Amino acid sequence: MSGQQREEAQKVNLFNENETNNDSGYDDDPKIWKHVVRHWPVISQPLTLLVLFLLMWGVGYSILPQYTAPESPFMRLVFLFIGGQTCGIIVSLIGLPDMLGMIGWGVLYRNVGWGNFSGLEGLEAILRELALVNIMLLAGMGLDLDALRKLFGMVMRITLIPTVAETTIVAVLAVYLFNMPWLWGFLLG
Repeated sequence: MSGQQREEAQKVNLFNENETNNDSGYDDDPKIWKHVVRHWPVISQPLTLLVLFLLMWGVGYSILPQYTAPESPFMRLVFLFIGGQTCGIIVSLIGLPDMLGMIGWGVLYRNVGWGNFSGLEGLEAILRELALVNIMLLAGMGLDLDALRKLFGMVMRITLIPTVAETTIVAVLAVYLFNMPWLWGFLLG
């Protein structure tokens, strides 16, 4: 291959040695862009949800502004959900369980004063129960069944002994302090 042919081949070749070491092929890209490209599978879902939410909110605000105003109880509930999901994703990026971020957002949301859902008390009670179910499901899915089978005796001891002891103590106190029948004392315990 002559020198002129080699130069033409280098012009045609888009990926020379300097460009193949870079993620996007350009040396002047900002570092944040390289980070976004590298973590796109993690970033794409929340970003898509945010764009869809903003579009849906814009349409809703143009049609029904009284229900989609930021201070309405419905929108406060939506902000609670979106903020919880976002904090869960952010916390999971640093290696902690995403439920920790969701609970942290809920505590912050309530203590800042945004947790007033007047008019949605029935829905609030249902959502509270669903949140408990969600926490229990996530905790249950994180269990190792083989480890539970190996440690069955210990698991039964650490669950049953405190339960039986607490029930018995409450029953004895109920019988002697409040003059309740034994059956009611055990039901109270």
